[in-house]
Amino acid sequence: MAESGESKASSGWTTSLGLMAGIRANEATAWERFTCLYGSLFDYWFRLASLPETDWADLRQETFLAVSRGLPEYTHVAGRGAFRGWLRVIVRNKLADHRRKRVPIPDPLAVADRPAPDPLASESPTEHRLLLRRALELIRTDFAPHTWQAFWLVTIEDRSPSDAAAELGVPVNVVYLARARVLRRLREEFADFLNDLPPPAPSPAD
Repeated sequence: MAESGESKASSGWTTSLGLMAGIRANEATAWERFTCLYGSLFDYWFRLASLPETDWADLRQETFLAVSRGLPEYTHVAGRGAFRGWLRVIVRNKLADHRRKRVPIPDPLAVADRPAPDPLASESPTEHRLLLRRALELIRTDFAPHTWQAFWLVTIEDRSPSDAAAELGVPVNVVYLARARVLRRLREEFADFLNDLPPPAPSPAD
């Protein structure tokens, strides 16, 4: 949640139920944030599949439409990358449909070529990094600059809390609190999508 002097007014979004609940309730703001979160991941998958960039926008729109239709029947499964796996299946199906519309029907008498490797067969660390970076962009304006900088130094740049505190000229406890606030905010909104967030910071007494 936002600390004193920090406001969520910039996003106009409440995380009381989380993003998944918001999109299931068909809230416009939730869908906007959802498309911001996953648009870059879809583009990454399109690139892996060698889809011409000129086709990305249309296929991205078709994919989001398929997601909106499928969500009422989607059953959330706990575990790293579970929701991404469900989305990956949708994207693969849309890519297959897209290619069938544009590739001539093959000659049944021709010798079949060996199928090309599926570039979306398994997830990669890049997928999580893309989602985490976009999630951080979505919440950054909810925090004061000094809070965000403290979080960034210890979580993204992997600096020690004492080093970060020295650089920022604040007590080390301020750094711990800043990291905890941002991670809590991430979990409030994106718990259903980012199952591999950094662990909570230990208290200074640990």
